[in-house]
Amino acid sequence: MKQNLSAITLKTKIKASATKQPKDSDIRTADPSSDYYDQLFLAELAKHDGEPGSEVHDDDSQNQNRLIADTSSQYRPEFDDVSARPQSGNSSKSERGCLPSLNTASVPVVKSKKKTSSTPSVSGNAHIRGNNNNQGAGPFPDDDEIRNSSTKVRIAKLEDELAQVRTKLAMSESQKHQLEQKCLQTQSQCTAMLQEKDDQVRKQLLEMEVVYHTKQSNQKPQSNGSEPKSSSADEITKLIETIDSLSFQIDQINVEKDHEKKQLSQSHQLDIKRLHEKYQLDMEALRLSEHSAKEQVETIQLQMFNLQNQAQIATTQAKNAKAALEDLTKNKLASLEEKNHRLERQLADARSNLQLKGGAAASSTLAQSSTFTSAQELEALEKHMSNKIDYLKAQLASEMKCKEELGSHLAQITNTMEQMKKERKQALAEQEETFKRQIQRMESTFAQEKDVMASQQAALQGKLVTLQANVTDLVQELTLWKSKEANAKLSMEKMVEENVRLTRQIVDLENQVEALMEERKHDNGNTSMSVKSANDETQRMQMEALLRRLDNERQYLKNQLENEQEMKEKSQKQVSNLQNEVDELKQMLEQVAKESEMKLSALAAEKLSADQQFQESIECLEESKLLLSRQFKEVQVKFSQAREQSLFDRDELEKMRIETNEMRSQLLASKENIAKEKEYGRNTSERSSKALMLVKNSLKAVEEEKNIRIQRLEDENGIYMKKLANTQAEMLVLEEKWIADKARVKKQHALTQLALIWKAKLSAWCMKQQFRSFHRLELSNRVYQRERTMPRLKI
Repeated sequence: MKQNLSAITLKTKIKASATKQPKDSDIRTADPSSDYYDQLFLAELAKHDGEPGSEVHDDDSQNQNRLIADTSSQYRPEFDDVSARPQSGNSSKSERGCLPSLNTASVPVVKSKKKTSSTPSVSGNAHIRGNNNNQGAGPFPDDDEIRNSSTKVRIAKLEDELAQVRTKLAMSESQKHQLEQKCLQTQSQCTAMLQEKDDQVRKQLLEMEVVYHTKQSNQKPQSNGSEPKSSSADEITKLIETIDSLSFQIDQINVEKDHEKKQLSQSHQLDIKRLHEKYQLDMEALRLSEHSAKEQVETIQLQMFNLQNQAQIATTQAKNAKAALEDLTKNKLASLEEKNHRLERQLADARSNLQLKGGAAASSTLAQSSTFTSAQELEALEKHMSNKIDYLKAQLASEMKCKEELGSHLAQITNTMEQMKKERKQALAEQEETFKRQIQRMESTFAQEKDVMASQQAALQGKLVTLQANVTDLVQELTLWKSKEANAKLSMEKMVEENVRLTRQIVDLENQVEALMEERKHDNGNTSMSVKSANDETQRMQMEALLRRLDNERQYLKNQLENEQEMKEKSQKQVSNLQNEVDELKQMLEQVAKESEMKLSALAAEKLSADQQFQESIECLEESKLLLSRQFKEVQVKFSQAREQSLFDRDELEKMRIETNEMRSQLLASKENIAKEKEYGRNTSERSSKALMLVKNSLKAVEEEKNIRIQRLEDENGIYMKKLANTQAEMLVLEEKWIADKARVKKQHALTQLALIWKAKLSAWCMKQQFRSFHRLELSNRVYQRERTMPRLKI
């Protein structure tokens, strides 16, 4: 018995040493045209074939297997740190991305020359570990850098806005100074004109008096005694009365002109005060906008600090989760390996006992049954693995198709949005150019004029232009923010869908890993199960990396959406404020136009009354002309000059009326342009809403398809779970059968031992009887020979 045991142990040691020796010739790189999934499967086979699979009976072989397991566990990629892992020297030069389904790089393939399980060298394990390293650490972008770059871009935009606001403030202040200078110039010109007219009137009065005195002095010596004194006195009195009436009329006209000029100057001063107040309000609003922009910059900086803190917390949490997962995997693997060793020892002991005690028939039947069951299990596992690989391939292909379709659809939407933006920008640029041209024309016409109404209307139109520019800028910003918000929502929905899908896949994979680990207990050390567990572990590591990246991107997109919503609300508030200001300005313009019309009507009535008075005075002067044609020629000349001046003033008033009508027409055209812009904005908003509805409908259809796929996967998972339950029940039945067979074999062994003992006793008894019979024959022969020899001797 001892000799047989020693021979069996020597054979097992020789097998273990043969399986431990790696061959460098077994490793070679595959062609780039080979299938990627087959390459991964073969690589995982090569990685896990190095673990000990032979049966161990003695203490020396057990120690050797423990050493080999320790060395192999050091090179396994699931115990390495993904974040900081050194790349091995024998690793491949091909760089792999974050998703294995999207990478088509070549992967090293391990092939064995023998048909049995071969053990690759340590360089193969290091190679796979390096690839996992590249998958875990290489291609993922840093979320902190992305957030910092986005915040920097926002800060730069806000600084540009501040610079624009400051430039607008400087322009408004320069316009204010120019208007004040123009107002001062007009006031000085008006005072100079009034002084000139007063001087002219005084000169005319003095000349009239001089002429009157000279005529009186000339008429005194010419007068004769025959003429009556009464007639000369009457004529003198009449002349004095006419001169007094004319001087009174001239004084009235001058007083009325002075009163009109005072009223105009007062209205001009009031308008200047109003404009000054409006400009002050605008300056205050711009200062408030600057302050709000600074506050926004400060809030964005605080958000940056919060995001950095959150990123640090997330990294620490991820590290803790990794450590916990590694601890769990180590503990579970250690416990499972111990259980496997125990089962292998029990099976080895049972087989040794059967070989020693059992007969040849019983051992052969048991060996045939065990080999048959193991072959069936291996075939079932191979079929299951192949079906699972085909299913995963089909699922990845469908997901890639869905991603490509979504990418194309998004590209089309972005192209249409960019075209709409370009068209709108061109339209806005053309409108701004037309407005600028109109403003230049208006400024040229108003520069020539010296009235207060023209300067006021020019200032109001300048204000309108600035407000329209602000409105256009804000509308452009709103469209940009809306497009950004829509893109962020779409990306968030995609990330949520991918996160749900990946979490469900992880749950399914974890369940499969647990089921496979339970099946590994009942396995006889075959390499196929180790390959399957290693493949599942690599998939789990990849899925964990994907989940971490998706969580980081989801947090980043959430923060970005919140910031964009805040900016959108602020911009909408600014737009509403600017629209209110535009409405107020429109009302002010209408009021000013009504007041100007009233003033013009009043001036026209006053001019008509003055014309009537002038006509009456002309008739009186014509009657006096008939009487004193020679004496009052110079008076008629001066009266004609005054009449020409009144006609000149009337022409100026008519010019003012024409210019006011032109201004009204320009205001109406600007209103029509504003209405057209509003209609264009509404049409564009309706188009964008329709496009968003189409995108939402497509996303809903994709979500429904995803839900259908998820339900199908859940149903399949239930079917697989039922199959697993059935297999477990069958395993329990087989265990019970094995126990019954074991008891039956023991009984048979005892019976065979009894039969052998009885057989040995029978053989001994037969030998004894044969020996007795032979001894008897010999005695009889000897007696016979003696009897034959005796008569001869007697003879």
